[in-house]
Amino acid sequence: MQLEKIYQNYPSLRPIETKAYLTTDIYDLIVPLIFQKIYNMMSITDFQIYQIESEDSNGRLLRGFTIIERNMCSHEFLLAYDGRIYYNHEPIFLEKIDNYINKLVLVCYELGAKKEYFNMKIIDRLKMEIEGITLVDDQATIYLAENGLSATEEYNPAIPAQKKAIYQTALSVLQSIANNPATMKNYKQDDMNISSFAKFLQSRINQLTNTIQSMPDTNEPTSFFNLFRN
Repeated sequence: MQLEKIYQNYPSLRPIETKAYLTTDIYDLIVPLIFQKIYNMMSITDFQIYQIESEDSNGRLLRGFTIIERNMCSHEFLLAYDGRIYYNHEPIFLEKIDNYINKLVLVCYELGAKKEYFNMKIIDRLKMEIEGITLVDDQATIYLAENGLSATEEYNPAIPAQKKAIYQTALSVLQSIANNPATMKNYKQDDMNISSFAKFLQSRINQLTNTIQSMPDTNEPTSFFNLFRN
């Protein structure tokens, strides 16, 4: 009763209630990037800033920061484990930030929780799909252009059409090699003979073909969190 009375008088102390859609590893990795993005968007010039920590209703540690203006007006931001930003203990929706969070989370679930993946270029994402194939950047750039992609554009897993075009580019690369056996020796992995490499190549081609057929063409961003939220 005493605790509830405190919460009634000071509602900002009440623990934030959220579901856990983020792992701790992902949370710890993306939280400083998100708050740097928010800070860069703010136009306040005369202030003090402090890192803060809090707990949600399940005892999970939440991290954030508080900005206190010269007139003592405070702005507290926390990232919850459901991917929402809380401003002064209330959820806020900032399209630019929400899209950024969504992109970071999708990258983590697709490629792994590594900071170097967050600013990956399309050409680098293609190379991941054709791992084991040696392809110089000039060749990769041409293949990507033929599928409507710019090699230097930043990869965004939230855009289905972009991801599908990368898979289609990878398929084009593999099919080109498979249709020209004389060049296989230039691409094959060192520990494979030509016959084994050809079987590996065909298996990967079949896999990519099946994957592409099930992928949408839309440029409408995919939201990781919409898969779970009502």
